[in-house]
Amino acid sequence: MTMKMTTRALVGGVALSGATLAMALGSIDRAQAATIVLGNTGTGTYSITSAPAGATTTVAIVPNGAFPIGPWFNNTTASSWIGPNTAQTVSPTGNYTYSTTFDLTGLIASTAQISGNWAGDNSGVSILLNGSSTGITANAGGVNFGGFTGFSIANTANFLSGVNTLAFTINNLDDGQGPNPTGFRAELAGTADSTAIPEPSDIMGTAIAFGSVVLLKRNLTKKKSISN
Repeated sequence: MTMKMTTRALVGGVALSGATLAMALGSIDRAQAATIVLGNTGTGTYSITSAPAGATTTVAIVPNGAFPIGPWFNNTTASSWIGPNTAQTVSPTGNYTYSTTFDLTGLIASTAQISGNWAGDNSGVSILLNGSSTGITANAGGVNFGGFTGFSIANTANFLSGVNTLAFTINNLDDGQGPNPTGFRAELAGTADSTAIPEPSDIMGTAIAFGSVVLLKRNLTKKKSISN
């Protein structure tokens, strides 16, 4: 009877140590949230990848005090207005697409998400991720340069491993008076999970748990031999 109780205790001990081992292994492979490196307009790298015929595609920062900042809200240290190098004067009407890139190398693309604010003269037509529309617009058919409009891109979007392209299309409306200024502004933030590198304590804990399982199984085998 005493031998049976000891065997049960050992079996329970093996199960417990097995659970400890699984927990230790799980801690080594756990995911941690990491920041995606993204650039705001005025500080990050943007290019005009599509524009109406006759438009200049060289990106320029529109400084505070220059037309049309006044109707456009002021730049800050976080971000600035950008546009064609004629932004301070006039630009052809139509759609302008501003593109930037970010890198998810070392991160889990399926967990990525981006949020931020954008503004444009005149309205936000679309935000595209790797050429796929996110369905996000901002004041379509109206004006979107008096303040930011928030947006969020969920991890169900078309995020890819490695380098990704994020593009914003702004429409410069025809106000009935011919060509007029256009510009774009954005502030971005994002996260994605990364696989953690095991800490020394994780490795030590795994080794101890594994050793405990081996010893308990060895003792259990000896006890069974004695009982037989």
